[in-house]
Amino acid sequence: MQETSAQEVAIAEATIRVIVNQGFDQVSVRKVAQEAGIAPGTVQYHTGSRRHLLHSALERSIQRQNQRIQNLPSTQDPLERACLSLCELLPTGKVQREDAALWVTLGAAASAHSWITEIYQKELLRFQEHVAQGVTDLLQSQGAKPTAQRVTLTARLITALVNGLTLDYLHASPSPQLTAQIQNDLTHGISRILQSA
Repeated sequence: MQETSAQEVAIAEATIRVIVNQGFDQVSVRKVAQEAGIAPGTVQYHTGSRRHLLHSALERSIQRQNQRIQNLPSTQDPLERACLSLCELLPTGKVQREDAALWVTLGAAASAHSWITEIYQKELLRFQEHVAQGVTDLLQSQGAKPTAQRVTLTARLITALVNGLTLDYLHASPSPQLTAQIQNDLTHGISRILQSA
């Protein structure tokens, strides 16, 4: 895997901000360069195309989410671990909101652009695999014997819960109270899904 330079990170994060604040259709080398505070030629050199800008924005967003999850405090409780990890995908803070908005925007764009669909579906599948592994751990911690069908259905319901909470809270004003509410909704939602699994 090729290492990402500081300029490439800055360009990807500027692209995220353009998508989130101005819209998917507004992404261009010129606008990203302006947002990043660098010359358009530098953006062109590192990316080459609008498609590459959008792809690098999604990759950077996923890197940020993974970094936040890796930096979470350690816990032995599988439910707490799952809730803490999934909460990093929800709009609980400024960067989390950017990542959530990017995911929603690219998910909508995927329905009209086949090349985005491929990238989006690949990342969605990876996310669902992580959720399925978490569900397996949760069910085993409760003494259950998780079947493939049970894990798949439970993971799908948890994914739907995360997506629904993202849409519900995406445009709410950030505050410590909002973060606590989102965390509470997520924890109760996952607990109820597991009870019925």
